[in-house]
Amino acid sequence: MNKNNIKIGIMGSDQIEHIIPVLIESGYQVANIQSIWQSNEPVESKERLYRETIRDCDILYNIYSGNYFWAKASFAKLVGKKVITHWIGTDVLHAISGEVGYLGHPFIDHHFVCYEPLKKELQSIGIETTVLPIIPFNMNLSIDEMPDTHAVMIYMPDSRLEHYGYNELCYVFESFPNLTFHIVANQGKGLEKYGNVITHGWLDKNAMEKLYKKISIVIRFIKHDGLSMSVIEGLIKGKKVIWNNQYYGVIYVDSKEAICSELEKILGTPPCPDIDISNYVKKELSKENFNNVFDNVIKKVLEC
Repeated sequence: MNKNNIKIGIMGSDQIEHIIPVLIESGYQVANIQSIWQSNEPVESKERLYRETIRDCDILYNIYSGNYFWAKASFAKLVGKKVITHWIGTDVLHAISGEVGYLGHPFIDHHFVCYEPLKKELQSIGIETTVLPIIPFNMNLSIDEMPDTHAVMIYMPDSRLEHYGYNELCYVFESFPNLTFHIVANQGKGLEKYGNVITHGWLDKNAMEKLYKKISIVIRFIKHDGLSMSVIEGLIKGKKVIWNNQYYGVIYVDSKEAICSELEKILGTPPCPDIDISNYVKKELSKENFNNVFDNVIKKVLEC
């Protein structure tokens, strides 16, 4: 397979930012279809550019399988293109609850999924997938320095507080008044009364790098999840990661009380990076492994 002759049109969630450089480095031609939506062009012009770009590609590759995608997938198949979609988390929740239409429809040539438990959920509604984690390759994935004292980072968008464990985490904030909690993607909604909580709003890559140097612990307590960026980044950077899902190296919790119990244990010793866990996760989620899985699927899809 000569990847230099294969053009992939990519669209979907912000995670395409992690994928595009890897595909280009690997040798594929890549068209960022999502950038059309983000442009200032009139809607009619955007739709025309969508169609022109899809026509010019061999494969339409989508990340986050939402309702908006199916129309683009339908057009791609109409003009003879291959279509791949990548399930990453909330889209699976919507699918298994019946909120996403056209489940299992013939427009999709292959389904990726970022996390093994999500694969099982999709199987329950008749969708077979290949597990392919999406990794923040464009971030600094070296072992990070640790602060002198423990501090916590939590991703909790103010637009979806309940989904991201707001009630349980407020209990944790109150239980540890002397521990600093940095909340990302939140302007402070519902958190004003907590003196130990610092909100940061949405942060770019450089700001996130600076924040990681200030924290030793990542907490994620969410209603439904994929293999999230904050979990992967935290593990690779050597932080303690407390999560209500299972993965190598994480500290599993299933309640607000369990979060507090695990925090007590961590706070009993000075901040120290988990080097062995970091090295394992970096090896398991390497760029080479990503390319091998992706390339094998692309070859099979184009041969069909």
